[in-house]
Amino acid sequence: MKTILFASTALVALGVGGIAHAADPIALTLGGYTRYYVGYADNDDSLGDYQDFDVKGANEVYFLGSTTLDNGLKVGVDIQLEAGGNTDTRNNNIDEAYITVDGAFGRVIVGAENNAAYLMHVTAPDAAGTLEASEINLMGGTWVVRPGGVDSLQRESGIDVESDAEKITYISPAFGGLSVGFSYVPSLGDHDQRPNLEDDLTDLVVVAAAYKASFGGVGIEASAGYLTALEENEIASGTSDYDEVSTGLQLSYAGVTVGGSYVNINENTAATNSSRDGRVLTAGVQYATGPAAVSFAYMDSKAEGAAGGGDDQGQIYQASGKYNLGPGVAAVATVGHADFEDEGADANDGWTAFGGLQLSF
Repeated sequence: MKTILFASTALVALGVGGIAHAADPIALTLGGYTRYYVGYADNDDSLGDYQDFDVKGANEVYFLGSTTLDNGLKVGVDIQLEAGGNTDTRNNNIDEAYITVDGAFGRVIVGAENNAAYLMHVTAPDAAGTLEASEINLMGGTWVVRPGGVDSLQRESGIDVESDAEKITYISPAFGGLSVGFSYVPSLGDHDQRPNLEDDLTDLVVVAAAYKASFGGVGIEASAGYLTALEENEIASGTSDYDEVSTGLQLSYAGVTVGGSYVNINENTAATNSSRDGRVLTAGVQYATGPAAVSFAYMDSKAEGAAGGGDDQGQIYQASGKYNLGPGVAAVATVGHADFEDEGADANDGWTAFGGLQLSF
C-alpha cells in the first residue's frame, strides 16, 4: 500500500504535462505573525502560587517560496520557524516544513503539515482566535492552569493526533462548493529522519470533505473528517483500535455567524480490555461589521475512562472582541472562564481577562 501511495503521488505531481524546468528559480519571501497579550488569571491556591498578572506571546516566521514550471505546475515551499514566546520545548525549532504541488488536479502536500481533515475543518466562530486556533488559549491551560491529573484526549476540535508528523496529503479542487481530501501518515514521528519503530500508531489514513456555498445571502460552511490507524495490531503500547471522526458547521447572514464542531475519539486497549474514549465540542456566535467583530463561544473536552479511572472534563466559556487597526495589525481582548476536573481532587477553575495585539506579515 505504501508503495502505491508514493508512486501515485509522484505520477500526479510530475506526470501532468511531463517533467519541465521552472522558468524562474524559487525565491524565498518572509511571512509570519507575532501575538502578545497582557492579562490576569485567577487560579486555585492549592495548585501553587501562580502569577496573577502575566505577559504571554507566540511568534512564528515563515519562509515562503514558489515557482511555476513550463508545464503549468506550481511548486512551492513553506518552512515555519518558531520564534519564541510560546511553550514549545522541542529541540527542533521548526514548526512545519513542507512542499506543495498545485495544478488543475488540486494540491499535493508532502512534509510536516497538518492532515487534510484538520486543514479543512470548520469550527465555532471566534473573533479573537483564542478559543483553539492560537497557542494562547484557555483549554490549553495557558491562563487558568490545567492540573496535570486532568486527562483529555484532545485540545482542539479538529483531528490532530499526529500533529505535524511527516505525511502526504491531497486536496481536490472544489466542484459545486464541495472538495475532498486525503492524507497518509506513516508514523507519529515528528521531524525525525531516523527509521520509526512500529511502537505507536502507524499507517494512519485520513479522509475529509468540505462544503462552502451561499444561498440568498446565507453562507454555509461544513466539514467532515475521519482518521484510522491501519496497523492496529502492531502497536506495542497495547492499543488495538484507534479512530477519530469530526464534523463542523457554520451559517452566516448579515454579519452574524453561528456554528460549532464535534470530534469523537475512540481508543480500545487490548491489553486491559478497556476503552478510552473522548470527545470535544465547540459552539459559538459572532457578529462582525467593518473592522470590528465580537463573539461568544463554548468549548467542552471530555475523556471517558481516563487515566486513573473516571471521566475528566474541561469546559470553557469566553467572550472575545477584535478590531483591525490597519493591514496586519489587530487589537483583541478575551474574557473567559475555565473549569477543569476529574473524578478525584485534581481540579481547578477560574476567570481570566487578557488583551493585546496580533500582528501578521
